[in-house]
Amino acid sequence: ICPPDWLPHSDKCYWFSTESKIWNRSREDCSAKSSRLVVIQKLDEMEFIGSSVQEKYLVWMGLSANGPHRTWTWLDGSLLNQTLFPVKGSAEKNSCGVTKGSSIRSETCSGEYRWVCQKDALWIDSGSSAL
Repeated sequence: ICPPDWLPHSDKCYWFSTESKIWNRSREDCSAKSSRLVVIQKLDEMEFIGSSVQEKYLVWMGLSANGPHRTWTWLDGSLLNQTLFPVKGSAEKNSCGVTKGSSIRSETCSGEYRWVCQKDALWIDSGSSAL
């Protein structure tokens, strides 16, 4: 089960903004919704995000390269699998990840784009029990 205005996919719920903000403000907005910027680990998830925004918009994801080594890291602390998801553009200081379609691009975190929040779907117990 997902909240109203959220789209279900697999075991997650996704919320798509209709306005644009810088990366940090987008991250804060997701936190206020008890969620986080989207963290993509599977190809079908990337395809779902791409088709949901009809590949019209660049959208922020929970990906940045702001550490000392400028490695692409998701908000959950995991590293980006660049074999699965190669990034277009270099990881400069203040680089964050946007997606459009099935590709990821490096953009300055102070750019303003739409964003996608993600949280786990709630499971409802059907109440079936053995007699």
